[in-house]
Amino acid sequence: MSRLALLLPIAALLSGCCCRGSLEDRVSAAQRENSRLKFEVDATEKANAGMRDYAAELASGSGPAYALYYSPNDLQSFARKAVPYRIPANSFNNQLKGTIVVERVYDFRFLPGNRMSCKMDMRGQNIQFTGSVPDFAKGQVKDFIEGVEAGVIADLVTSLSVSGSKVKALAECTGTKLKKNSSSSNEGRLKDEMNRRALKDPIAFDVRISSYAATLERVVVTGNHLVIGYRP
Repeated sequence: MSRLALLLPIAALLSGCCCRGSLEDRVSAAQRENSRLKFEVDATEKANAGMRDYAAELASGSGPAYALYYSPNDLQSFARKAVPYRIPANSFNNQLKGTIVVERVYDFRFLPGNRMSCKMDMRGQNIQFTGSVPDFAKGQVKDFIEGVEAGVIADLVTSLSVSGSKVKALAECTGTKLKKNSSSSNEGRLKDEMNRRALKDPIAFDVRISSYAATLERVVVTGNHLVIGYRP
């Protein structure tokens, strides 16, 4: 569960350092946004149905044969056990060298539509950009790398849905804050690159319980808990 708590917000981080504005990139961005919206709509529809069933079962005294309940404090405790979490920077962009260290995942909050939010503290270690940029952009790249190495606070929102025996999580970075060289361009670039690369696809988690013969039925985010329900 510690890995789930850490990766629900994401297995994410850094990518390229140069802005791209071609028509092809804009089309790709629109396609990614369309896919994300489809996932979120589907997750919301399933969440609404699941919440209705869950509420009816609670009222009738019936319910899933087995359910796991996680509070925000539970998720934060699990995440605490999984950090520091190190990620090779070149796993996200082949023009980067070094390491990204996720140091803290915290401030979990449950949102409508089967979503949850959290904050993630991370920093770069020995980050180097191995690509080439025009001379006028080298200062900006340097500031960007210095900012990432000094530390970043990322705001993340994750949508949850059930797919067979797995819970699917699609995370989106909604904002970043650099502790050094903070600027809207650097922070916007980092947020966009995280969503464009590291967070573009949902992550599937197998939540079967090996010692309990049951089928995953639903994942529901209430105001106070993340509930994973099973049936025989």
